[in-house]
Amino acid sequence: MDQSNQPEQTKPKTSLLKLFLLVIFFPFTLSYLIWKQNKLPVFARILGIIVLWSVFIGIGSSNSNKTDQKQTMQVPVTTNQTVTPSNTPEPTKELTFKDKLLALAQKTTTKEATVEYDEKEKLATVTIPKSVTYWDDTAIVKSSWAYFVKFGLEAFKLPEVNEIGIQIRMDFVDSYGKTSEGNGVTIFMKKANFEKFTWENLRFKDITQQLTDNGDYFVHGALWKKVKQQDLKLSY
Repeated sequence: MDQSNQPEQTKPKTSLLKLFLLVIFFPFTLSYLIWKQNKLPVFARILGIIVLWSVFIGIGSSNSNKTDQKQTMQVPVTTNQTVTPSNTPEPTKELTFKDKLLALAQKTTTKEATVEYDEKEKLATVTIPKSVTYWDDTAIVKSSWAYFVKFGLEAFKLPEVNEIGIQIRMDFVDSYGKTSEGNGVTIFMKKANFEKFTWENLRFKDITQQLTDNGDYFVHGALWKKVKQQDLKLSY
């Protein structure tokens, strides 16, 4: 049985080999046959061979392109996705009441001012640091009056404020030549007393008496002795 099956097994292999050789040598064989046509002129035979090879090469190139296109279509397309940061602004932090008071104090006095708030007493106290400079000692007192009136006109609009205070900080030199910091001027007044006055009508007037009778008003002795009292006028 083994010997009878051997020819049948070799036939497919032989056929494939012949087909392979036929494909490989087919253009060469045709070229040879065209060249052997001696009845045709030489240029015609050469032209025929060129046309033959052009067709053969074109068919091979076309099949190659189709294969490449098929492979290209099967390749998954990937894109680089860039994650851009969100342009949504962060929520604005809500200001506390003390923050609002500070903004009000710096608007009506000086940008260097600080403020303290006593919730129990509803007292807002503005402190002007010693770093603030003035023309002279008289200007220090006049400035304290202006700060007091301007801040009071705005602060007393707030229901949380029932009393305001102004403190002017400065340096003092004692008889021993030592320097110490203290309040040059302090003014405190409650809302009920502040609203007794039409401050607009008191402009360019000395308001020492009004402050003394209706509030807690103090000028340091070392400062007061240098003040030109005749020049003290409310100006804001």
